[in-house]
Amino acid sequence: MPRPSKGPRLTLQRARGRQPTWVIRDGQRTLGTGCDERDRRGAERKLAAYILKKHDPQKAISNSDPNGIKIADALAVEIMRIAASAMPAWRKRELITVCQNMGNWFGDRTVGELDGNLQEGYAAQRTAFIVKKVDGKRVVVATDNLPRAPPIAT
Repeated sequence: MPRPSKGPRLTLQRARGRQPTWVIRDGQRTLGTGCDERDRRGAERKLAAYILKKHDPQKAISNSDPNGIKIADALAVEIMRIAASAMPAWRKRELITVCQNMGNWFGDRTVGELDGNLQEGYAAQRTAFIVKKVDGKRVVVATDNLPRAPPIAT
């Protein structure tokens, strides 16, 4: 039986006569980060970029049970569709902002976790503050007792 994957991770590679450097290990694959032993933070940024590049939301949606799809993946696909569309730039920005707000609220929840209470909480949070246009920009004027997303059940 094969070993379970540890996933992408950083390891310190030491070579004779050379300064130790951070590399990304992902299964059989080893990728250099270009960061030496003292630059752990830079290596972590490279690892984060690698993981983000590796994740394909479209693939996650097409290969999953509909109720197991992460809302963030569905919103990411929608943002890509909006960005590629032929609508005016102001409308694209507006729709992408809506998708980002939904992503911030629903977080890592799946489509199967959506229920009436969660949706009502989102609607209450989105209507709990007043937005006015000031000098052509939207500004939040009042925020009183904004509801928060309930914690994800573990």
